[in-house]
Amino acid sequence: SIGGNYIVIIKEDRDANLWIGTYQGGLNRFVRENETFIRYGNGEKQRKGLSDNSAISILHDSQDRFWVGTVKGGLNLLNRETGTAHVFNYAPEEVNGISGTIINAVAEDSQGRIWAGSSFNSPAGNILSLNRLDSLNIFSPDSAFASFTRFHEQSQDNSNFINTSVSTLLQDPNDPNTLWISTRDAGIGKLNILSNRINWLQNNPQDAT
Repeated sequence: SIGGNYIVIIKEDRDANLWIGTYQGGLNRFVRENETFIRYGNGEKQRKGLSDNSAISILHDSQDRFWVGTVKGGLNLLNRETGTAHVFNYAPEEVNGISGTIINAVAEDSQGRIWAGSSFNSPAGNILSLNRLDSLNIFSPDSAFASFTRFHEQSQDNSNFINTSVSTLLQDPNDPNTLWISTRDAGIGKLNILSNRINWLQNNPQDAT
């Protein structure tokens, strides 16, 4: 059966497989032929391995790589055939590492680059919880290295940094240079992936338009 009833996300991959991410019930692949589930997670009840039992974001990218964002286990690069995963998690000493353990969103931009949005739970400070994957090297089935750029974004008056959690990411289907960022408390960001500048669209109580 499915690993849990708290369903966070449902995605269909490019091979028409249906994936269901749950809170504390792992990642579940639905087998259409007999309506059963294959579980991916971290524990005795999961047949396949992930770094955490809560899968909250999923991306099947253009290079056939399968990414899973988790609550406590960072970003997982899952091999769907073997069920093993390379894990990229926050570590204070890694300046080119990912900025948080809670990966709410994973997206691919028009240039094939991977972006990960996390909750702001890092002591790094002065950081928008947005990460761009700049390089990925798979050394062996059990070893991989990734380098990320962490985005630092100042407010419009340049007085302070915007420190916030990223909720979702969307590559604009009509504008290849725009990646949309939704946040917990800073509104919506329109990121130009060429200039790396973000235009923030935020609530103004005096403006109803």
